[in-house]
Amino acid sequence: MRRNLLRIFWGIVLILGGGLLLAENLGYIGGFSSQSWVYFLAGLSVLFFASYFISGLSHWGWLFPACILGGAAVTVWLSDSGVRASLLAAPVLLGVAVPFLAAFVLDVRKNWWALIPASLVGGSALITAFADQPVIGEFFSMIAYVVALPFFIIFLTKPRERGWALIPGYVIAAVGTLPILADRISGELLFTCIFLIIALPFLVAFLIDRSRIWGGLVAFIMAAVGTVPFLASALPSPEAFASLVLLAVALPFWVVFIVSRRSWWSVIPAGILTSVSLMIYLIGNWELDEFGIAVLNGLMSLGIAATFFVVWLRRGISPVDWAKYPAVVFLGVGLFSIVLGSSFTLFWPFLLIGGGILVLFFSLRPRHA
Repeated sequence: MRRNLLRIFWGIVLILGGGLLLAENLGYIGGFSSQSWVYFLAGLSVLFFASYFISGLSHWGWLFPACILGGAAVTVWLSDSGVRASLLAAPVLLGVAVPFLAAFVLDVRKNWWALIPASLVGGSALITAFADQPVIGEFFSMIAYVVALPFFIIFLTKPRERGWALIPGYVIAAVGTLPILADRISGELLFTCIFLIIALPFLVAFLIDRSRIWGGLVAFIMAAVGTVPFLASALPSPEAFASLVLLAVALPFWVVFIVSRRSWWSVIPAGILTSVSLMIYLIGNWELDEFGIAVLNGLMSLGIAATFFVVWLRRGISPVDWAKYPAVVFLGVGLFSIVLGSSFTLFWPFLLIGGGILVLFFSLRPRHA
């Protein structure tokens, strides 16, 4: 009954409002002043707030027109008062953010998601309000923390189910920390701190649920990349530095492969990164001619072939019988490269043809029951 009455009421309001605006456009009544628009928008806002309370607090959708119209009234009033331009959009943006915040407060369990748009729009309102002002880095950090805070709250409501919320929360907070740290610590240490901060939520997500292997991988890789500036000055050559970084990235994939029998996929990046790492290190520390470089390329290919062979060995517990094809191809590339040296480039098209024939053979041969 109350819902029908509200519909009737707002139907009448819309008709009256439309008629009033039409009369103003046709010149039957004088043009509205800025002050009139303030009263008009504020009056509509009050009516929408009344409709919200009449329909029940759970119907928070009514708050959108109520808050937005109220914000528009404030914007018109500020404009009429000569307030600077950048501040004028902030009240309307806050009018969009408040209903989301109310939805979250009214039902945290069901409307937890509403905290995200509330923080994003609220942060946008702060940025807009001070867009034309000379502000310090700490101000931008504060905005980043305002936007990041809801993600931490969402995580705390259900840590096991919403561990993902730590990732955007920490990343946004880490970016927000940059202006504060930039003038206080050296560039190398700043780089390291940011990557370690980004790595932390992935680590926490992994520790909460050990099945989230991706969390541990990303955390370790971020931590490894964060040490890059210190490694660069400690190692004797750029090649050694690049080799160590690749090994550091490969290490967590090796660990995952060793501890999880079904994580066969992890040996592929682990083996390839390790093979490339060793080749880069040897190239940088040995004086090699063209034949020596070709031999190293062959050894790298053999390492990649061994990687796919290890994957193929898991065919009993995983659908990885396909791994024999790249294993055979890289085996051939490695052997030909070692035997032929720099002349290998003249023969590799034949190897590709042979690899294609081999694939067809395995694909078309009769399968015995």
